[in-house]
Amino acid sequence: MLPDRLPLKAKIVLMVNSSGAVKKNDRLSVAVSGGPDSTALLFLLESVKDELGIKLVACHLNHQLRGEESDKDEQFVKELAESLSIPFRAASANLPEYRAQNGGSTQSAARELRYQFFDSLIKSRFADKIAIGHTKDDSAETLLINFLRGTGLSGLTGIPSIREEKIIRPLIEVSKKEILAYLNENKIVFRTDSSNSSDKYLRNQIRNNLLPLLEREYNPALKDSLCRTSVVLSDIDDFISGLGDEALAEVLVSAKKEEVVVDSAKLKSYPKALQREVLRKIVAKVRGSFAARISFDRTEDLGQLLRGERSGELDLPGIKAVLSGERLAVRTSEFPKAQPFSYKFDEDSLIFLEEISASIEVRPAGGDDVDFDKSCRKVFLNGEAIPSDAVIRSRREGDRFYPLGADGSQKLKKFFIDQKLSKWERDSIPLLASGSDILWIPGYRISQTVRLPEQRGKILKLEYRER
Repeated sequence: MLPDRLPLKAKIVLMVNSSGAVKKNDRLSVAVSGGPDSTALLFLLESVKDELGIKLVACHLNHQLRGEESDKDEQFVKELAESLSIPFRAASANLPEYRAQNGGSTQSAARELRYQFFDSLIKSRFADKIAIGHTKDDSAETLLINFLRGTGLSGLTGIPSIREEKIIRPLIEVSKKEILAYLNENKIVFRTDSSNSSDKYLRNQIRNNLLPLLEREYNPALKDSLCRTSVVLSDIDDFISGLGDEALAEVLVSAKKEEVVVDSAKLKSYPKALQREVLRKIVAKVRGSFAARISFDRTEDLGQLLRGERSGELDLPGIKAVLSGERLAVRTSEFPKAQPFSYKFDEDSLIFLEEISASIEVRPAGGDDVDFDKSCRKVFLNGEAIPSDAVIRSRREGDRFYPLGADGSQKLKKFFIDQKLSKWERDSIPLLASGSDILWIPGYRISQTVRLPEQRGKILKLEYRER
């Protein structure tokens, strides 16, 4: 923690440099609401930008919650940036619509929208990093809010000084009292959010009532005490987070855009604390790190699904989860249900499987072309053993498979279960089939009946590709 008597500008320089997140010549965008904290941060960073070697820009998200007052905030910030000759970008958000789709409180939804806005600024290269005006007071309030609501370890770490190497909070060890003194001393004008005086929101109740009471009756330096506690817990949380990264890598089956599938049996073998950490990281993967907020209760819901304490699909705000066999899948939208499909097999063709956005190329091959593909996405089959009625299709009731190397045939359903394939995955797997006999399952195995004989005759090369 920084020495309290260190000058404010020196604190800012030390915090930015010690974070390691901001590099020389970075475009650092200050998120300015127009309130005292963010306004002070803009002026402070503008005064030390040359010393830091950065390029300063500013941004503002209009949540449109207070009508004309919100518009005046945006105009104020725009004029402030212009007066300092700082590039500025603003955007508006439809908060009610976002809440209707994703759930959550007004404040949590507003926070997620802000982080999505920040993410868009970085992706568009308007900014390399974002600076936010959270203070020591905000961090103490956050710790108390989470404690009163009930939370896990990460909820007791306050507000971190840096997030994902993209968000930096240079004022996080600076008190509100210091901020107001700086603004007054430099005669800097700022906006006052009328909603901050209302006790409608829990944060305002804690800021306006609970914290002053606790400081007056129990500990005048309570905010400092809470911040010291949060630093200790943050170090512990970082340690557990590292273990969570390792555990997720061990149980991960697949990670696609907005979908993560893990080995539920292996994940269940971990202690519950590590299970919770992995589940939080899964949510972060599917929703994006800036919008990966998930409450303790929702994490527990996922944990109960994982451990079989509840069955079926889990529908949470912003995410869906399904446990099938030994696979837990989490995604941001409904699980896809592929339509049944069937395509004629041709010995020299490129077959497009529109229903699953994939293709299978079939070409004649010579003996010298044959090689072994462990993934079984590219195979060489005995063309003479493939019946003329062969098709590429989705699974059907009654399908049987004689896997290469097995003692005999079995139901396709049993093979899929043995491969730990989830129900939602099975309809999307193409099959080379003749009647109810399965000859090849791309990505898994070929049938004993179409293996290449010692005396090779007609050889066909089949290759499966996802688009």
